Amino acid sequence: MYGSREAVSSSKKPAPPFKVTALSGEQYELSALRGKVVVLNFWFIGCGPCKAEIPALNRLVRDFRGQEVVFLAFTNSDSADDLRNFLKKIEFDYEIVPAEFGLSVFKEFKIGPYPTHIIIDRRGDIEATMIGGTEHRDEDIRPVITRLLKAGR
Repeated sequence: MYGSREAVSSSKKPAPPFKVTALSGEQYELSALRGKVVVLNFWFIGCGPCKAEIPALNRLVRDFRGQEVVFLAFTNSDSADDLRNFLKKIEFDYEIVPAEFGLSVFKEFKIGPYPTHIIIDRRGDIEATMIGGTEHRDEDIRPVITRLLKAGR
C-alpha cells in the first residue's frame, strides 16, 4: 500500500472505546478525550512505509502543538523494549502504545493493511480512515484536523 494517499470516508460511526498506556506512562481513554480531535496511527517497526512517513507525522505534531489534538501510535507486535531501542535511532513524536497495551485496539478497529490512520472527531466519531503509507501523509491528515478544530468552535 506504499504510496497510497486515498482517504476512505467514514459513515461517522462511533469509534470503539479504548483505554491504553503509552510508552511514556501516560494513560489514554477515548471517552476522556471527548472534545479533542484524536489521530490514531497503526504501524509497526518492520513496516517500511510506516517508517517512511514518520517525518511527516512529526510535522503534524509540531504544527498542532498546544491545540486540542491528541496523536497516538499503536504497534501491533513491538514490545516496549523494542520501541525504546527504535526510538533511540528514529524520533517519533506521537504517543507510542506498545503491543502489550494496544493490541486489542487493533482488533477493535479491525485494522488490516499498514500503516492505517484513523481520525476521530470531538464527539468520538470516526471522521476519516487513511490506508497506506506516503512521505506526505501530513498533507492528507492536516486539512481534516483543521476542519474538525474549526467545527468545534
